[in-house]
Amino acid sequence: MEVQIFQTNPRLRGLLLILIFTFAASGIALAVLAQIQAYHRDQIYLATESSLPVHRSNQIDQKIGTETWKTYRNEEYGFEMVFTDALRNYRAGGVYGTQYSYVPFSVPNDRGYIDLFAIVVYPKAEWYKKQAEDKQPVGVFVAENDDNIFIYQLSQNPSQSISNLVKEVMKVVSTFKFIK
Repeated sequence: MEVQIFQTNPRLRGLLLILIFTFAASGIALAVLAQIQAYHRDQIYLATESSLPVHRSNQIDQKIGTETWKTYRNEEYGFEMVFTDALRNYRAGGVYGTQYSYVPFSVPNDRGYIDLFAIVVYPKAEWYKKQAEDKQPVGVFVAENDDNIFIYQLSQNPSQSISNLVKEVMKVVSTFKFIK
């Protein structure tokens, strides 16, 4: 009897088809939107992660002899990095904020110390907020944990005397690992 109502009333049948189409289109649109967001997030990580090898084992120790390197530990954010012999006289600072924290590393030069690079720690909520505003933080993705995104930035005004240390910075950052 119900089937007969739809067959005899073309207006009701058209309304039902519109409803079915609307629900199907909404479901597809939501699925596509979720995929786009996941793809965008993955592309940001892939683009930044692929430019910097993240050290996850001791293989680098065997290849380039890190046994004489000096270890920096940050208890606040639970990470450590090993500094090459070329950067053994580094000095670390720290600026801790709510939107992000900045851990600069300086090296000696003929006029004292000069900034070389920094590890910048973004709470995940702040990181995603910046991405949603299309204000991508400048830097290279290093790692993430449950709470934070870690990137590194080279000095904004590198002098000629430290430009030859960029490869050393990449070696140091490649040893980044969590200690907590």
